[in-house]
Amino acid sequence: MSLLRSYRNSDSGAVAIEAVFALPFLILIGFGAVDGSLLMMQNHKAETGLISAGGYLARSTSPKNLEGNAKRLATTGQVRNGGTRQISNWSESDIVISYKAFANADGGSGHAYRGNDSIQVVQLSTNIPFSGIGFLKSISGGAVTIEARYEERLIADQS
Repeated sequence: MSLLRSYRNSDSGAVAIEAVFALPFLILIGFGAVDGSLLMMQNHKAETGLISAGGYLARSTSPKNLEGNAKRLATTGQVRNGGTRQISNWSESDIVISYKAFANADGGSGHAYRGNDSIQVVQLSTNIPFSGIGFLKSISGGAVTIEARYEERLIADQS
């Protein structure tokens, strides 16, 4: 009986028992934070790349002829061949470039915006599969995809 009473009144090992219960949750939170940070960083890189490519095309006099350079600029940060990809599994073929025209009328006799009768806009979009360390993928039960879009008015003379 005295042996049972001594175990009941003992504090030794209490921290170890608490650690056994708390450590798995702390590890999960840590992996989630790392994977979430990687997701946000890759999303930021994709958006920044599209912004750079959109600005490059918007200031070009012949944007359709420079789409390959713009895609390379988005994915590698440089126009020349041979650059290192900003995101390992993001390639030029993942970027879609389109153009759209908007009427530039204010309802009266003039233009709503400075420019011609039509405002040209370049639109860029991409979808990149996110791999990370696999924590978000395992929680979501499927693939996690980074989606980014950007559009900018063509400001160079297109004539």
